[in-house]
This record gives sequence, C-alpha cells and structure tokens, in this order.
Amino acid sequence: REALLYLEEKRIYDIVDFLMGNLLLRRPNDPYEYLTQLLDKCALSRDGLVNPPSPFSSR
Repeated sequence: REALLYLEEKRIYDIVDFLMGNLLLRRPNDPYEYLTQLLDKCALSRDGLVNPPSPFSSR
C-alpha cells in the first residue's frame, strides 16, 4: 500500500505512460538511448531550460 501511494504521489504512472507512448510512436532503433534522451529532455523542461518534449515534434 505504501509503495502504491508513493507511485501515485510522484506521478510515476504518468511518466511511464508518457515514455511508453513516445517509444511506441517513434519506435527508435535504440529504445534505451531514446528513453535516456527523452528523460533528459523532461528534466531540462522541468527546470525551465527547454520546451517540454512532444510526441509530435520533428523526428
């Protein structure tokens, strides 16, 4: 129960859903590198340094 509350509080399900949706939409050759870069972009966006990543931006 405590673990589920943590996941909900930190919005982990939302993040994983976003990552998997982007991964399935793009289907990159190297999914691990793609996810790493996407997480980096999310962190930079959170810090206000770049615009948030979008699944509809140019490949």
